[in-house]
Amino acid sequence: MTIVVAAYTNDGRMMMVSDSLATCNGIRFPGKVPKIITQPDFMLGIAGSYHCLRKVQQAIANSSLRAGLTEIVDYLHAVNNHEHDKWDSECLFINAEGISLIDGALGILSVDQPFHAIGSGQEAALGCLLGEYHDMEEDELFDPESVEKAAAVACHLNIGCGGPLVSHFLHLPTQ
Repeated sequence: MTIVVAAYTNDGRMMMVSDSLATCNGIRFPGKVPKIITQPDFMLGIAGSYHCLRKVQQAIANSSLRAGLTEIVDYLHAVNNHEHDKWDSECLFINAEGISLIDGALGILSVDQPFHAIGSGQEAALGCLLGEYHDMEEDELFDPESVEKAAAVACHLNIGCGGPLVSHFLHLPTQ
């Protein structure tokens, strides 16, 4: 179980925060699983099976996935075609063009707001961010502490989230 939060921050960066807890058969392994993959121009956060996470991490590390969202989804479709490698996860993808959700059926959904969350702590994190988002001015974005706080609240309210929070940042390209 997981929380992954993606947002654009008020300091010109893209941000992803995740917990680091792994669970297996009721056993908790805090601080063991990196759930965010960073590349020079995008980040990918994965909530779901450790097997799927490792497959994507290995493909990116081996340079077979370098481009972006379409290539990642194509790779996941190929993985899903192997009977023993069924995709049972969801992903958040963030880059300068926006935030996208790759759902459990490998569909791509564009996110309309400058933040989103996935995983078992999703509702708690989204509730925190949505409350703040409604109070913002039109072009205002989140401060990084608010994004981390949303993930921390999710971990506090959901027993499936935990371990140290891990934050990653990428700078948005200047116009």
